[in-house]
Amino acid sequence: MANNREISQFAGLVTVNDTSSDVSIGASVTVGTGITFNAGAGTAQFAGNATFGGDADADIDAEGVYLGADGKIRARASSGSAYCFIGSQKGSGTSTTVINGEGAATFASGKFDLDANGRLNLRNDISSGQILQCYSGGWTGGDRVASILSTGVATFSGNVNSGDGYSGVSGTGSWIQSGGGVYTRRAANSTDPVFQGGAVGAIDNVNILASGAATFSSTIISGGDAGGGANDGATLNGGSGVSASYSNGPSSIFRGYTTGTSTPTFKVTAAGDATFAGDVGTGNRDPAATDTRGVRIAVDSLNGGVYTQAKSSATPSALIAFQALHGTNEKFKVLYNGTLTSTGNATFDGSLSKGSGSFKISHPLPALTATHNLVHSFIEGPQADLIYSGMVTLVAGKAEINLDTAARMTEGTFLLLNTNLRRFVSNEGGWTAVKSSITGNVLTVEAQDNTCTDEVFWTVIGERKDQHMFDTEWTDENGRVITEPLK
Repeated sequence: MANNREISQFAGLVTVNDTSSDVSIGASVTVGTGITFNAGAGTAQFAGNATFGGDADADIDAEGVYLGADGKIRARASSGSAYCFIGSQKGSGTSTTVINGEGAATFASGKFDLDANGRLNLRNDISSGQILQCYSGGWTGGDRVASILSTGVATFSGNVNSGDGYSGVSGTGSWIQSGGGVYTRRAANSTDPVFQGGAVGAIDNVNILASGAATFSSTIISGGDAGGGANDGATLNGGSGVSASYSNGPSSIFRGYTTGTSTPTFKVTAAGDATFAGDVGTGNRDPAATDTRGVRIAVDSLNGGVYTQAKSSATPSALIAFQALHGTNEKFKVLYNGTLTSTGNATFDGSLSKGSGSFKISHPLPALTATHNLVHSFIEGPQADLIYSGMVTLVAGKAEINLDTAARMTEGTFLLLNTNLRRFVSNEGGWTAVKSSITGNVLTVEAQDNTCTDEVFWTVIGERKDQHMFDTEWTDENGRVITEPLK
């Protein structure tokens, strides 16, 4: 049969049992109605199932290959790691496709690998080459919607979702929106992080919780690093605090608002100006407490004020409640015992009430200037008197003094300023008797002898009647001093 090139047909079963030699078929052989071998085409056709080795379909312990008439192919290897299928390219001994008994499969010479644990491994030997691409609308003519490079870079044209946090506020999960934005959601009031980041060996250098709390172990910079005023921006540093810098001095570098309003309640500009709509305090000022200290600048809808407080145990004469310096020179100071010291002038549009009063100056004698002051008391009385005085020389026993001129005032001022006038004249140059009278703002002095040329001292005392004396709280409705007010 081995040398017969004619076609032989067998109506029954044909058995070839020669293990020492091959069987050659010159053209084609048909065995019954179930098996056909076509040598020219290199094909074999079986009408039923075909098995090679053991029956891999019927016997789980059998090693072999089963080809089922229903289209099923089953291969069973001796072990899980043994190959059930091997594919390679013509002319190459490298296996391009391998499937083993555990179900692991390797394609494209290991560039595509699905292992028995369900892991899918992709590899591209080209640097930054794509190892996964997804298209919409088919392979050709469709839009690429996702790609992963061998470097690990992944690009998606739509949202990237994990969990069901994207579906609504009640879900939990994470998603990256294609339009911009990264969102995560954990259970309500969760203390678990929604984001953690860190350097090698530390996973929580950045920690953001679902509650909104955020912890950073290092510096936070917005814009440029504002440390030292080097750049426009803001810097939050755990060791040195918050720094903000802006090249436009009048512009705000910090603002505070009340929820629901657009007007800042306080702001700080790059030039150092600070504006506050409410109180500003430091320390712990409490008028009801005796052992607290602090300063409060108070502002409300009606008024504002500056309040300071020292501990009651402190010596009031040694503590400064307020001080103003010009350079290193003290110009104004208020102590907690009420003492006020000023090296400059003071102007008051209202009244000034005091327990006593004096002037105190450096002693005018050069020998005492460095060691002593000179003090004189104020002259006080039960009414607001003004004193005008001077010397005049009589001519033919008479002299007239214009009191506005003598006081260096504009004509008419004296009469508007004074009421209840009193006068006194004294002959200081002789023994001739003199007398006086006032008409308008003119004081007339006359001697008994109309030839007298003596020098006369004169004094006029008037009581103030200007409008302030009627407006101030320490006078009555007639503008006169209330000498015994109630406490």
